[in-house]
Amino acid sequence: SGACMSVKEPMRVLMQAQLDADIVPADALGAGADVRDGTLRLGNERYACLIVPRAERLPGSVVRSLVALADSGVRIVCVDAWPAVSTGGARDGGDLAKLRQHRNACVEALVTLPALLGRWGLTGVRTSTREPYLRRYEYRHDGLTVWIFFNEDPDRAIRTSVYLAGAARVAAYDPFANRLSAVPGRREDAGLRVDLALHPDESVILLAGDVPEAPAVARCIDAGNAYPLNAAAWQLSLATSEAYPTFTPWRTLEALVNLAQPGLFPDFTGTICYETAFTH
Repeated sequence: SGACMSVKEPMRVLMQAQLDADIVPADALGAGADVRDGTLRLGNERYACLIVPRAERLPGSVVRSLVALADSGVRIVCVDAWPAVSTGGARDGGDLAKLRQHRNACVEALVTLPALLGRWGLTGVRTSTREPYLRRYEYRHDGLTVWIFFNEDPDRAIRTSVYLAGAARVAAYDPFANRLSAVPGRREDAGLRVDLALHPDESVILLAGDVPEAPAVARCIDAGNAYPLNAAAWQLSLATSEAYPTFTPWRTLEALVNLAQPGLFPDFTGTICYETAFTH
């Protein structure tokens, strides 16, 4: 019983800051937990920090496990507040006091949690601008690190720079063409900073480590004889899958917009016809 925070809250804040995190069960933290050099090892995963969502009450066994992990060098962060009560008797109350006074344990506000992890050097990826819709997945192999970046914003393109810790040379991988392209970067600290531009729903795969030499990415695409399209307005017509090829006029737009946004046609399935008159 007692007030508590959903584990989804810190996971959301970390995800929006491009920080990987896993949810681990409390019974995996008890006696026999594998801790080496201040890092908790669970299976093939390594954790230098354990984040405890705000909870008014914690079982005494969990508090004892947190103290033991802190004694072994694992950083413990309680979100927003220390646990107020440790269930299980007077001994557990003493363990809670030990946790509050431990040099490897602290309280941090939910909104500043990513900044704290950054000061501790636990963020292998840093963007130059706040990008809550940018998702990052990281896979590490022997001699090779793979990052996948994905823009989940349905309307806005993301243009930022990304610091990749430990990277000396970065290449972009196109899985459809099975092709590598070198990505220019700037040295920073112990890694590389690269520019990232992703349109809505666009993704990119970046590789670092034992990556073969690859041709440089072209900075622009030769569009040939391109002309600006000076359209006064667009007439839109819709046809459902059942009605196609018969279209029903919908409305006129002064400019093209994303029709999947709220208030337009986020649930429409069918074909959209765009018509205009233009000059060049």
